[in-house]
Amino acid sequence: MQNQMQSITFITDWKRSDYYLGALKGRIISTCGKLPLMVDISHQIGLNHYQEAAFVLRNSYHHFPENTIHIITVNNRNENPVPFVAVKFNNHYFISPDSGVLNLLVQNDDYESILMDVPEDYKPTFPSISYAPKAICHIIENNGIQGLGKAYQLKEIRYLRPQTESDQIIGNITHIDSYGNIITNITQKLFEEACKNRNFSILLKGKSHGIEKLHEGYNENVNELIAVINSAGLLEIAHMNYPAFKSLGLRVGDRIKISFT
Repeated sequence: MQNQMQSITFITDWKRSDYYLGALKGRIISTCGKLPLMVDISHQIGLNHYQEAAFVLRNSYHHFPENTIHIITVNNRNENPVPFVAVKFNNHYFISPDSGVLNLLVQNDDYESILMDVPEDYKPTFPSISYAPKAICHIIENNGIQGLGKAYQLKEIRYLRPQTESDQIIGNITHIDSYGNIITNITQKLFEEACKNRNFSILLKGKSHGIEKLHEGYNENVNELIAVINSAGLLEIAHMNYPAFKSLGLRVGDRIKISFT
């Protein structure tokens, strides 16, 4: 990594009006003594929306070069000191509070994880600026996360994963895209394994809305809500002519249920 420009990405819930991102980027440059390539993936993650952060991360990180360092910080102020982890997965590095986001990313695949030592200059109101710059410099200089702390198993938050029974799947809305389409955490594989070619009905807020088949594309039925498997391999509810989430009063984190008969 020392012979190429280091890429660093950011996913946060900081929005654009605060100083946090600028301060963190400045500290990274000052600490590492060189100018890395810094890329903002998203700062529009909702507060406490760990599934949304995981969705954005999972569908973006692998497009960056190997050895890219990804900073994810979403609502990281619930504990003191906030437990920060450094993870190596799929030849990428991740620095984040252990909120469950990275567990949703790695799922059951192999990964290396370190619970980072608390820095001497730890700032409880801005933990990212205490952990991330030094961790980034360490990874660049040492080509790895060893030495940042002790081996650690990532926290799993089970309610963030879909739950299946013989006749139903219960999932959640993980993201609402810029078109207003509703993206869930139900994968194509999970849907097909549970469906087994049976009839089904998708319920949103307990109502079916007539969604009882999968469509190939958005323009197959322009006048009704439809269900598709999107390019990320996830179940999505969409409408061709207006934002689906507005008409249903839905938001990230709401439950989606699929009943099979």
